Amino acid sequence: MDKISSEIFNELKSCLGVIFDFDGTIVQSNNIKRDGFLLTIERTNFSKNHPDSISLINEILSQPNKGGTRVEVFAKLTETLKAPEYKQLLIETYAAICQEKILTAAEVNGAKCFLSELQKHNKKVFLCSLTPQNALQSLINKLGMSHYFTEVLGTPKTKEVNILQLMHSHKIPPERLILFGDGESDRKAALHHEIFFVALKNEYNDFNQEVPNKISDYSCFLKSNQLCYDK
Repeated sequence: MDKISSEIFNELKSCLGVIFDFDGTIVQSNNIKRDGFLLTIERTNFSKNHPDSISLINEILSQPNKGGTRVEVFAKLTETLKAPEYKQLLIETYAAICQEKILTAAEVNGAKCFLSELQKHNKKVFLCSLTPQNALQSLINKLGMSHYFTEVLGTPKTKEVNILQLMHSHKIPPERLILFGDGESDRKAALHHEIFFVALKNEYNDFNQEVPNKISDYSCFLKSNQLCYDK
């Protein structure tokens, strides 16, 4: 079990709202999202018609923020290879592949129990992801998780904009929020709004600097499946 600082427990106890990223934070789906790009260009025969696409997609995914959103990744790919007519097909195929696989993916240990306990303790719970809004909401509905979240927010708006929106609409100041995430986009969004940030440790972390507060999963906050505010 992780060694957690008392600061995290204090922030959790005093907060009014908790924001979660999705991939790698609620569901173990980072590998699905990454592998999905390669599977997409193979399934659509894009890689057959454009042999350089495999090396190029890997190059794009190695860029900061993992190359950006799916729309940005496929835009870079098709623009570089001068094949813009493929862009929408690639995006739609990728969405279908990811949804199919994520529906059977494992949750991050303790995630659903933690979400349920946060609700019982009258915390507002938000989902804020770089997944497109409609696709994200559809996925949450199919996973049977919509009841956990006060609001579900995705792209095309940035995380910074979505968080600003939820702070205004729910009248929660940044000092009464916590953000859980596993990527640099999460850390930057939290830093932008001066929100307390907790990182989920996994092999896909792409933080540009050391993050002081880290956990492996949510078991550190649970005792006998109930939320606890002590170490």
